[in-house]
Parts: sequence; C-alpha cells; structure tokens
Amino acid sequence: MPLPRLARRLIMPLAMVLVTVVVFTSTPLLLLGAAAASPFLPGRLRPLRVLLFALVYLALETLLVVVLGLLWLAAGFGRRIDSPLMRRTHYRLAAWFLRALMATARHAFNLRVKVEGSPPHRGTRVPLIVLARHAGPGDSFLLIHELLNVQGRRPRIVLKDALRRGLPTSPLAAPESRIGFGFGFRTPTTTTERHQPGVGSHGQIDSRS
Repeated sequence: MPLPRLARRLIMPLAMVLVTVVVFTSTPLLLLGAAAASPFLPGRLRPLRVLLFALVYLALETLLVVVLGLLWLAAGFGRRIDSPLMRRTHYRLAAWFLRALMATARHAFNLRVKVEGSPPHRGTRVPLIVLARHAGPGDSFLLIHELLNVQGRRPRIVLKDALRRGLPTSPLAAPESRIGFGFGFRTPTTTTERHQPGVGSHGQIDSRS
C-alpha cells in the first residue's frame, strides 16, 4: 500500500540525504574501485570520470530535493506553489541545476553540443512548440538546458500521453519534444530532428569519452 502523498513528501528529502551521506562516506572505496577498473576499460580513466559525474549529480539532486521540499513547505504545503514568485524560483533552480550538471559533463566527458540553423533571437517572445523524441534523461537535460539557459525560455512540459488524449495544450516546450525552430541532437544510438516551416537544421552531440 503506497504511503500518503504528505508522508512521501516529508520522507523523500530525508531519504535522499541519507543515501547521499552513505555514498559520500564510501567515496574512498568507490575511488579505489574505479581506479582499479580503469586500465581494463576503454577510454582514459573512464570509470573515474563516470564516478565523478555520478557523485556531482547525486549531490545536486539531493540539494535540489531538499530545497524543493522547503519551498513546498514555504508555499503553505503546496497551496501557493503556483504563485508567480514560486514559479520564478522553480525556474531559477532548474536553470542552476542544469548549468552545474552541463558544466560537469563538459569537464568529465568533453561534452559538446553543436546547434545548426537559426533559432529565434533570445529576446523574441514568440511561443514555441517543441516536439522531440525522448531518448533518455540526458536528452531531456540537454534540451531543457538549451531552452532555459541559452534561449532564456520558460518551458512547460506536456507528456505525449496527454497529447494522445487530446487535452488542450498551450505554447510549451517539452523534454520529449523538439524545439519549434528545429533543434536536434544526434548520438550513436538515437537520432532526433527538429523542423519549422522554412528551416531545416540539426545539432550534434560530440562526447569524446
């Protein structure tokens, strides 16, 4: 039987903190294991770089969950969570989280994102509808990072099941969609494209690891 929503919202931050403490307490052993495995795996110190990224991600995720829990409490147990102030705060938190995560990926994996084409000017307030094929959390992070931190947008997510049911949609940007000005990523395992009348463009992920 699932826990009540209120109990989950109170327990989740505490559980995340506990897991993070346990993992970081075990960091010396994890580093030794990753260093020992590095000579037997392709790539330069790949296990250590993956471990570095995982530790940073865990720390950021835990901090974010705790802060979001505090914001939920500050919003009167969620009653004022949809206020303009709370919306702005959540967008800023998401932008900060993605900037830190992308910076770590650039250093750990030499991640580079190349965008070709002519996206709307950053100051343009024309709504965009983003349609993308979700190929994993990495694609979602890259796409929302582009929207939040590069294009200065405020994405609103609509899952494809909701679209199938024909629910009304407003100008949105979804991590499972492709940017209206034609934003795309290509990886060795997946290809996604973006289209706009009169625009044909692609982007590439170059992750040499």
